[in-house]
Amino acid sequence: MLALERPYSPWIHRAGTGERTPWATVHRTLAHYLLVVSYEGSEDLIVAGRHVDIPPKGAYLIQPGILAERIGSKKGNRPSYLHFDLIFNERRMEQQGTSSFDTLKGREHLLQPASKAVWGMDLPVRVPKALEPMFGRALDPIVRRWGTGHAHD
Repeated sequence: MLALERPYSPWIHRAGTGERTPWATVHRTLAHYLLVVSYEGSEDLIVAGRHVDIPPKGAYLIQPGILAERIGSKKGNRPSYLHFDLIFNERRMEQQGTSSFDTLKGREHLLQPASKAVWGMDLPVRVPKALEPMFGRALDPIVRRWGTGHAHD
């Protein structure tokens, strides 16, 4: 789990929470991790060629370098999300936008290591059901603190 105050705390470069209208983005390849907890609604994904439904109270993690053919929220969803790096890269400030990218071309130097390189295991896109209660509203305080704009948050 992500921590607010621990020796291990990822560098968050974008975060948010709030109700969404129905939306979708296609062909997104991120250089960083994306963690989303879906509170009141659901999310609809196609990642690495696989369709993944995220029900209310579900969570998902998209690893860097993996093509997300579709990421979308259904009406009434209120997720919390984090775009984060596990390893700080001083060149990260060169590319602050997290909008749709169909390839990593020109951003390869920003690519974060996959979970296999960090923890020695592959992680699924959908957070396993048994772990979902841990995510609950746990991202909200992290998003709020990040939103203060303080350099150490």
